[in-house]
Amino acid sequence: MVDWDERFSIEDYLFGAEPAQALVNLEHYLIPQGDTLVIADGEGRNSVYLASKGFKVTATDASTVANIKAKALAASQNVEVNYQVEDFLTLIGQLNSTTILLVYSSNLFHPIKSNKY
Repeated sequence: MVDWDERFSIEDYLFGAEPAQALVNLEHYLIPQGDTLVIADGEGRNSVYLASKGFKVTATDASTVANIKAKALAASQNVEVNYQVEDFLTLIGQLNSTTILLVYSSNLFHPIKSNKY
């Protein structure tokens, strides 16, 4: 199993500070300025980008180190993101039917809009 706190403990951002290109390319499919949950957000590059575009963003990651770096990135860009250190499954029950659930894996984004996750 990967120790994400250890991997994120480098001085720089592990995956960079710019948003994933897939997110930039697919942003037009998202509900403008919608409530958005970004899971496994790591150091915040995608959540910060969405917040800068007017989305109301909650982001979660299991890494405390990544959370600290994500908050610093958001502050440096003057955006607000509600960061949570927890497994995203604990947040699922709190979502409303209009929340955008954004899953990023294998260099692909999987936007999901549903009444049930």
